[in-house]
Amino acid sequence: MSWSTALFAVAVVLFGWAGWRQQRRQRWLRRLQPWQPDAAAAPWWQWPLPAAMQQHAQVAALSQPWLGTVFWSSKALLLLFALLLLWPSSLQPTNLLLAVAAALLLQMLPDMWLRRQAHTTLRDSRAQLPELLELLSLCLEAGLTLDRALPRLSTEITTLQPALARHLQRLDDDLRVVSERRQAFARLAERIPLQDFRQLSWLITQADEYGTPLAAGLRDLGQHSRTLHMLEVEEHMARVPGHMALPLMLFIIMPLVVLLAGPALLLLLRQLGGQG
Repeated sequence: MSWSTALFAVAVVLFGWAGWRQQRRQRWLRRLQPWQPDAAAAPWWQWPLPAAMQQHAQVAALSQPWLGTVFWSSKALLLLFALLLLWPSSLQPTNLLLAVAAALLLQMLPDMWLRRQAHTTLRDSRAQLPELLELLSLCLEAGLTLDRALPRLSTEITTLQPALARHLQRLDDDLRVVSERRQAFARLAERIPLQDFRQLSWLITQADEYGTPLAAGLRDLGQHSRTLHMLEVEEHMARVPGHMALPLMLFIIMPLVVLLAGPALLLLLRQLGGQG
């Protein structure tokens, strides 16, 4: 069995196992969800996202009703485009298996895009949270309420961080609906699984239950978050020399040694061989 056949067999097994796991997860989720009447069912064109992709879309604030349709349609179009583009002229088994394996790998691009969007949102939200908390504390100290400050902040940071702005808009919508603020901030912490947002939810809970000053607490939390973020940046910077050691040895030191010692080594070999 050639390596292309083995690669295709491994790809088929992995996709079959992933589909079985996804089907089993969806079946358990349907059992846990309450029954809904047919009148409240989604239209036929709104296809649901897989459970794992729903979490990534929730983190990236991309929970539109048409997202599942676009996701599955793009996967089907990429699969069809790859098959049409990579379909071999000579129908040999090896070429056919390579074309099918490439098509199956290409249709995974929507999954990679959603994961990338979620990772980018978490990274940018973690970096922008200290400034956001300080701006929120300034708004509260200036006399604005939390309900008036959040829409203003979401409008101001739309160009800088659109995903975080959508999360703030969703938080403002929750504050208009729920009876307690801590419930809305708890939902925000569920949508953005970061420790800083869980601490923000805990701070709102403490302010509602014990009457602690919210503006001062937000400022302290922003300073604490900035300190932790700077420590993480310094930790990543300290790892750079270790990561650069191997490329430095392979691409700089070794070519330099060859350039410096190469002529002398060739001359020594010629003299030992009697050609000097």
